[in-house]
Amino acid sequence: MVDSISLASILSELKMVENQMEQHSIALLSGRLSSEQLSQQLQQQLRVSQVGQLARSNNILEREDKEGRKRVVKYRKNKTENLATKLTATRNDERRESSTLDFGLKKKTSFVEKLSNVLAYV
Repeated sequence: MVDSISLASILSELKMVENQMEQHSIALLSGRLSSEQLSQQLQQQLRVSQVGQLARSNNILEREDKEGRKRVVKYRKNKTENLATKLTATRNDERRESSTLDFGLKKKTSFVEKLSNVLAYV
């Protein structure tokens, strides 16, 4: 007696193999698997890998030292990094005394006060 689950899995695997065989025969008949096409594809992959190696060698994060060994350049922080935390830290500290403390804090007189002072003279 054959289990229906194992039979279904065998049939699905056979269907996958059949699809792969169809794709392979189409590729073979169209010439995509010819030796010329495969050598062109290999040359293209080699060119792409050479370009990738060139880009990696031009990367500014990698430098070669005197012995030819590659070393990674350490990242240095920008001066403006963590600026928000630095600003809040200085706000929490005591503020510098400004020159306004010497003169005392004066409130500006409003327009209405100026007008009432002018009318008081009249």
